Amino acid sequence: MRAVDWLLDKSLLKLFPSAITPNLITTGRFLLVPIVFGLLIVGRYDWGLILFTLAAFSDVLDGALARTRGAVSDWGKLFDPLADKLLIGSAALVLITRLVNWWLAGALVVIELLLIFTAYFKLQKRGVTAQANWSGKIKMFCQSIGLITLLLYLLTPFAWLLLLAKIILYFALGFGIISLVVYRSI
Repeated sequence: MRAVDWLLDKSLLKLFPSAITPNLITTGRFLLVPIVFGLLIVGRYDWGLILFTLAAFSDVLDGALARTRGAVSDWGKLFDPLADKLLIGSAALVLITRLVNWWLAGALVVIELLLIFTAYFKLQKRGVTAQANWSGKIKMFCQSIGLITLLLYLLTPFAWLLLLAKIILYFALGFGIISLVVYRSI
């Protein structure tokens, strides 16, 4: 059991009744994606920050819940990463293109698309579901923290948050490239 799983199992996961399944949390993240996207499009960054953070954190929760309760499923292995990629991709298209530059947003989205297609083709050809590895987890963490930092920058007068967000997002790009190599997507 991973340290994060153990910590969550001993604390936050105890609050979740057995009726709350990892797949239900993933479904909730899917439902949040268009809401977050819409909020960001219209400039409601306050609610966008809250719901994006909730959706991003739900990725940690559903994974830990699945592993600690023995509820890992083929559906979750396929759709959990898809929900993550939709959340990150949609937020990146709005925030990074507005505040950083279009090519970084494009590169992050292209990496996510390549990872989705690689996972899909591996499933179709070999019947194998691609598992997350350390580089993918770090990439997702950096993407989430970078986007949250951009949202905080939009809500506060602290210019240093924009610089910090850029640095974190470039780290995310680097780990995205590593993920492509690890998953043999390129």
